[in-house]
Amino acid sequence: MPHFLLIDDNPGDRALILRRLQLEFPDYFIQEITNQQEFDRAIEEGKFELVITDFMLRWSDGITVLQIVKSLYPECPVIMFTGSGTQEVAVEAMKAGLDDYLVKSSNHYVRIPVAVRSALEAVKERNRTQQLATDYQTAQNQILELERLSQLKDDFLNMVSHELRIPITNMKIAIRMLTRIPNEEQRQRYIKILETECDREAELINNLLDLQRLEAATENGDATVEVASIQEWLPGLLEGFQGRVQERQQQLRVQMPNFPPLKLDHAGLKRIVAELLNNACKYTASEGHIILTGCLTPAKPDQPTAASSILTLAVRNQAEIPAAALPHIFDKFYRAPKSDPWQQGGTGLGLTLVHQLVRRMKGTIAVHSQDGWTTFTVKLNSD
Repeated sequence: MPHFLLIDDNPGDRALILRRLQLEFPDYFIQEITNQQEFDRAIEEGKFELVITDFMLRWSDGITVLQIVKSLYPECPVIMFTGSGTQEVAVEAMKAGLDDYLVKSSNHYVRIPVAVRSALEAVKERNRTQQLATDYQTAQNQILELERLSQLKDDFLNMVSHELRIPITNMKIAIRMLTRIPNEEQRQRYIKILETECDREAELINNLLDLQRLEAATENGDATVEVASIQEWLPGLLEGFQGRVQERQQQLRVQMPNFPPLKLDHAGLKRIVAELLNNACKYTASEGHIILTGCLTPAKPDQPTAASSILTLAVRNQAEIPAAALPHIFDKFYRAPKSDPWQQGGTGLGLTLVHQLVRRMKGTIAVHSQDGWTTFTVKLNSD
């Protein structure tokens, strides 16, 4: 029930005010306050929508009442109806936030409902204004977010279009040259270009599809987990890199114990390791070292996870990523400038896929690069 506080220790004045309020506001509960204890209790409960107070009270004064109410309930209107106030009191009260000041006289009791109604309407108007301002700001934020998303979409489509067109353009040139070059050696060179660009186009399309599936899967649910041993699939994965590192005279070392069977997304983990090793091979110069390490540690009691252990895998390679490039290293299509010693290009999606896979598996990935070495560290929860 709507609730007023009527603070006046003069029984006659209080009765006149009460009768006038009950006539005009029959649905409101008017709580009479006649002493400090009743006032303190009403302030603590805070159930009132408006306060009417006299200025001169036996136990306090209207300015003190006003200051207490406004300090705790700034939006609550306060009306002072008094016969003992002065112009100075009225000015001081208005400065303290008083909503209306009425001089107590026999013909002024009829003005109390008008003042109350006006104060309540002012509160409603302020609330409407605040809500409109909030709604406007929310709408502005939504417009800005939509503009940002639209720009991201446009940028993404532009990048995809650019990346897809480059291999196609190169293939067209190679095909055109094949029709004009009779020399077999040159023909083989252009056939090699065709094969390379076809592979590049296929890789880009596959990576885009994989990325889209990963982003959808991350939003829709957890990764698919299974109990398996890393040693079941790691040797076969490493074998696929042996010819590449030998050709480039790179040194690939693995420092990893025999882990017990672990419950996690092994397909996702295999892709993470493959992409990180591929990235390391791409950016490591001849005679450079690539190191894959791993360890399993018990989860700490204070960690916010139900996992029993933490799997940590790290891929280190002798190459340094420029400090300016590190914040963008997981961005789509981003490739650190002038850092590929083998000039083999790429889709710029490998590390983005790694980041999405780690996120889907509810793990973390960090990159650290200095003193001629770069380290990608992945931490995953495991039962």
